[in-house]
Amino acid sequence: YVANIECFRGFFMVGTRLCSLEARETLEDFYAKSNIEVGGLDDALNAEIRCLEMGFEVTCLSMRLGESCGESARSAFVTVVRRLRGVMESQCEGGPSALKTKLYNYMEVDDERMNKFKETFELFRRKR
Repeated sequence: YVANIECFRGFFMVGTRLCSLEARETLEDFYAKSNIEVGGLDDALNAEIRCLEMGFEVTCLSMRLGESCGESARSAFVTVVRRLRGVMESQCEGGPSALKTKLYNYMEVDDERMNKFKETFELFRRKR
């Protein structure tokens, strides 16, 4: 972990803003194309959307961190996220996420990138 600290520090100052923007743009397009009403009266759907958005943003950070600081940095970040799983699960309560499956189908990325995406994103599983 220590070997990656300087790169982490430089990355997170820019990466968090970049991933926040990327998540917002990608998910807004996904919602529009999937006819998903965001912010409506369906509390369960709104909770699922919040979980999806948080998962997407953290996953984006993981992917971009790997691109900027190397695979060992990405792996270290995923390990930290995995250890914080209890905090994330409190944000993602409910049943299995059909919305997440739709998002995977919507994304147009190669298999290697999708596998890395899922590795982090699946940490945001919705509890039953």
